[in-house]
Amino acid sequence: MIANAASSSASEDELRIEHEKLEVWCTPQEFHDKVDALAGKFSLDERFNSPRLSFLHDAILVAEFALKLDGAKGVRLATKFEQLPDGFVTTKDNKGLIEVTEADHEDRDAGMNIRTAEKLRTVPRMILRA
Repeated sequence: MIANAASSSASEDELRIEHEKLEVWCTPQEFHDKVDALAGKFSLDERFNSPRLSFLHDAILVAEFALKLDGAKGVRLATKFEQLPDGFVTTKDNKGLIEVTEADHEDRDAGMNIRTAEKLRTVPRMILRA
């Protein structure tokens, strides 16, 4: 569960540093703990409505995915130089790409918004649906 806290006014430099911390490979639990600590500095409204925190919104979903993925060994967000995907997760056998996509209604074809792994690279794509 990701923490909830009052509003914070982090500088652009502080946000850059926090983003860079999430670009480093770590275990799913370590990644979740980093994300939880950062998320706790911001209100829910900020997390979901501030464009400056879009990386945090992605990180929250990537953290939850990595914790639920059986056999996940490592996880990280993509760097600013890696435009796609949003993150990576490794298992014993491979490295998967994670692209965060919102589905706001049940019959939405999320596939229209997801670039397949074949188009990005020849890396298997892992999908988790809530």
